[in-house]
Amino acid sequence: MKLGKQIFYYLLFIALILFALFFKWEQDNNILFNIRIPEVLTALLVGFALGFSGSISQIIFKNPLADPYILGVSSGSTFGISLAFITGAYYILGINSVFLFSLLMGIISIIIIFSIYRLFNKNSITLLLLTGVVYGFLMSSLTTLIMSNISGDKIYSLFEWLFGTVYFYNMKILIIFFIVIVIALIFSYGKGNILNKMYFSDKKAISLGVNVKKEQFLFFLIVAILVSISVSISGIIGFLGLMSPHITRRMVGNESRKLTFYSGLNGSLMLLFAYLLTKNITVFYVPVGIITSFFGSIYFIFLLVRKGGFDI
Repeated sequence: MKLGKQIFYYLLFIALILFALFFKWEQDNNILFNIRIPEVLTALLVGFALGFSGSISQIIFKNPLADPYILGVSSGSTFGISLAFITGAYYILGINSVFLFSLLMGIISIIIIFSIYRLFNKNSITLLLLTGVVYGFLMSSLTTLIMSNISGDKIYSLFEWLFGTVYFYNMKILIIFFIVIVIALIFSYGKGNILNKMYFSDKKAISLGVNVKKEQFLFFLIVAILVSISVSISGIIGFLGLMSPHITRRMVGNESRKLTFYSGLNGSLMLLFAYLLTKNITVFYVPVGIITSFFGSIYFIFLLVRKGGFDI
């Protein structure tokens, strides 16, 4: 982006944050520090993580329709959250149990998926994708089984979580999340040249000196950690990780360092905007996950009507 556009972009970003913090604020510091700031931080961090992860997923899968949930990690994390509820851990340990169960199941999921993938001893990204999809369906069925046997008050809490929310107030976990995102950014920036080579076919990338399976695992491990934490904090936020990289490519092109960073920023902007809609425009409670899915669906219908406007 040119300097003028960059300045406008960052000013818009700051203005939206300030608007989210202070719109309809009644000079109550308790509301500002204990409610508004954690909610805005949650929207910014989760949005960044999903946008960033979406761009990496699309590069690795060489598919503009890939998103952070495509490997089944989110389904594994959701299964972990349902375990936290049905075992009663949530009612004993609180939000920490959801965070730990989700993160643990997310990491276990990516290890299982890659272990199955390596059994075939093939460098096939399609095989990896199918393995993740099948695993995701398995985890979703187990989650549904658990949810069908949870009592009324527990099922309501679980549904409210999984529909997508930014009503999260544990600052310690948000700080941990921020540190994880910074580490992921540093890692992806340092591996920028390798990530650029991953645009090519696996055979071409190998000929350029890339250990494809190793790099795929490392990048997807990062995606798994970011997605797991995002799911534990805000549930399922649909279409964000799919839509953000598409819009970002129009802004900065395909260079991986710029694409991943600005995809994260656009993800933050989108989720913050969805949060503002739910707080200030809708007359009844609408989860942010439904807002992002609604607008994401419209966006991709628009792309399909244009017949390949984004090389889909």
